[in-house]
Amino acid sequence: MLLTLPNMVCIQAYRDQAQAFVFDNEDKAQIVGLFLAEVAVDHFLPWPAYYVTPMNIGRAVDILRRAADECKPREIRRPRLYEALDFLE
Repeated sequence: MLLTLPNMVCIQAYRDQAQAFVFDNEDKAQIVGLFLAEVAVDHFLPWPAYYVTPMNIGRAVDILRRAADECKPREIRRPRLYEALDFLE
């Protein structure tokens, strides 16, 4: 499995069954698994702003166009639509 860091560095991860991570107690196994998942999320996933695209004129017009197409069958009230209107204002 390849993990990509926010600075576009790839890390290859592999599955290893070390005896240190074999537990007879299911509760301990869940605690260790949650800890490892937390470490992976904290250190290998990009920050949330990485996924958010800033508003620009093209994106705002596209949101308005799609909202105009969808408003014929139903009423549209979405935060992105209001954000696009505020941006264009």
